[in-house]
Amino acid sequence: MRNDHIRTDKIQIRRSETSSDVERLKAEREKTRKFKKGNRMMVVLGAVLILVFFFSTALFVTVSREHFHPAYLMELSRAQMMRFFNFITGAGAEGGIQFITCRNVMIVMAGACLAASGAVYQGVFKNILASPTTLGVMSGGSLGNILYALLFVSLSPVSAKLSDLSASSLSEIPLLDRNLQSFMVLLGCFMAVLTVVGITLILGRGRIRSDHLIITGIIFSSIIGSFSSLVQYYLIERNPADPRIDIIRSMTMGGFGNTYKPDQMMLMLGFLAPCVCALMSVAGRMDILALGDEQAATMGLNVVFFRNLIIAVNTVMTAVIIAFCGQIGFIGFIIPLAARRLVGPRFRRLLPASMLMGATLLLIIYDIAHLISMTAYMNVLTSALGSIVMVIALIRGGGVSRAD
Repeated sequence: MRNDHIRTDKIQIRRSETSSDVERLKAEREKTRKFKKGNRMMVVLGAVLILVFFFSTALFVTVSREHFHPAYLMELSRAQMMRFFNFITGAGAEGGIQFITCRNVMIVMAGACLAASGAVYQGVFKNILASPTTLGVMSGGSLGNILYALLFVSLSPVSAKLSDLSASSLSEIPLLDRNLQSFMVLLGCFMAVLTVVGITLILGRGRIRSDHLIITGIIFSSIIGSFSSLVQYYLIERNPADPRIDIIRSMTMGGFGNTYKPDQMMLMLGFLAPCVCALMSVAGRMDILALGDEQAATMGLNVVFFRNLIIAVNTVMTAVIIAFCGQIGFIGFIIPLAARRLVGPRFRRLLPASMLMGATLLLIIYDIAHLISMTAYMNVLTSALGSIVMVIALIRGGGVSRAD
């Protein structure tokens, strides 16, 4: 009897160990399956972006209603495609294909970086309402543009007529005068972020809380928006033909009408590429930071340093985009929500997925805007789309604002 009891105990122990091994094997298979699924999704998103970019650059053409005909449209698309292949093979650039390619590359960079910035803010602050505009970056850029229009345009004829000058004449103008507006926009962006963060530190008594950041950013943006409307009203009442009105309005509306030169593309890439590389290099640490300040600190993470690093990198990315393209709203809000559902909350996949989706969506929106002659009002289209998605997300989430 004693021996039988011992044998039974041994058999039970072996069964328990076997069951544990099976569960561990199932968990590993599930993890591998999700990993392969995420990789396939990345490949699909990359392929879609390539196809959309090729269509927008090499096939997309517009014609008037009087000349609209399928055969004529196909002939224009064929000619456009031949110009594109000649350009990429070095055979020559005709029909403005170089400008079109540079503009689409800058659209891709803008959409990708705005989406990446929104994904970082939503994940780190654990709030789906967070976006590149959370810290008042876009409002600060608008304020810098207003100050440029009020302080320099009327006093500097060179700055007021840059768009009317030829390329040869433009190269003779000093670098500061050529980029004075962009410099003022960048300055406004950085000052806005410093102001919002400073107020948040005061409210939190030396600590930064995500809810304080978001509320302070919203209030700051509202104040700057009211100030911008007041300045435009004053200028219109004084002189409806004042050129400063168009300067202020173009920044608020957003667009890519002035982003078509290779030097602009390389300058924009020189700022944005290091920022993207910096975010990808700390993706694992951002996963830890998203767990909460206390848990991240217990795991050995320097919370203050990495939060400041993330804010600085995202501020630079958003400020550069605003300086070149104006305000492009809601791309950094709607894209991370969709990307998180596809690939999950891990930043090593969320960031690339958000960038691919953001670039693709912004290219599609620009093509639609080109068809309806609204390329100078990109912020209107993106904001309308983002508002609809925001309402749907809040309804489906039952009012939940956490981005877990």
